[in-house]
Amino acid sequence: MKVLIDLDDIKEEGLLEMLFGTLDWFQSDSRIIVTSRDKQVLIPNEVYDDDLYEVGVLDSSEALELFNLNAFKQSHPEMEYYELSKRVIEYAKGVPLVLKVLAHMLRGKCKEVWESLLDKLKRLPIQEVHDVMRLSYDDLDHLEKKYFLDIACFFNGLNLKVDYMKILLKDCESDNSVAVGLESEDPRKCSHLWDPDIIYDVLKNDKGTDAIRSIRVDLSSFRKLKLSPHVFAKMTNLRYLDFHGKYDLELLPQGLQSFPNDLRYLHWMHYPLKSFPEKFSAKNLVMCLSD
Repeated sequence: MKVLIDLDDIKEEGLLEMLFGTLDWFQSDSRIIVTSRDKQVLIPNEVYDDDLYEVGVLDSSEALELFNLNAFKQSHPEMEYYELSKRVIEYAKGVPLVLKVLAHMLRGKCKEVWESLLDKLKRLPIQEVHDVMRLSYDDLDHLEKKYFLDIACFFNGLNLKVDYMKILLKDCESDNSVAVGLESEDPRKCSHLWDPDIIYDVLKNDKGTDAIRSIRVDLSSFRKLKLSPHVFAKMTNLRYLDFHGKYDLELLPQGLQSFPNDLRYLHWMHYPLKSFPEKFSAKNLVMCLSD
């Protein structure tokens, strides 16, 4: 039989065999299209590299055209909305579903509504956009979610080599699961701190907990911040720390009494003390950078 079959969002290995038996059931000019978010699922389903097509994000011109078609019903934007449209495109990062959601939300709205929505997007995602972006995240298993959050909340933009990433993300010396996790914490517990306002509150008021896994912040945005010598005492699971930017050198007026021994990545620009705490062990450090 000559057939055209489209299987969308496949998550199970061996599904083609379960559904269709062997490929010789069909005429040679039949076509079976399989889509999945996980490349590793395709190989057991007899989809090999020569038959793979990876769908990437849209470039800026393609993204603008898609957005305009959905927001204005034409391929080019209305001139008075051009700059605002560019800001939407920059936010969406070429993801078609996000572009469509935002376009439908903004269609027919005045410029004041556009401005209000864009200002809101700076602070937090709109629920419809959050739901779209969460689809891929929910498909990950617990280990993959952990790696995803580490990369998205801390390592994004650092341009580290994959070999370094594999070492930094390992839970222990014998842990070889990272390679699998990279190829395919619960945010409510604040395992990854990247919002400056939240970080300021945690550091200033000693609100650190053992749930915190990474902190990355430009300290130049903090005015006259003074840290307790025990600021890191409760952050026993802190793995990745990046303090950068110019700041008041009196950051630690009473010194530093403790430092997390699980640290893997440490970048502290203009570290204000002559040495680390005496009981700090650097045996787990993979990368230590200082300016």
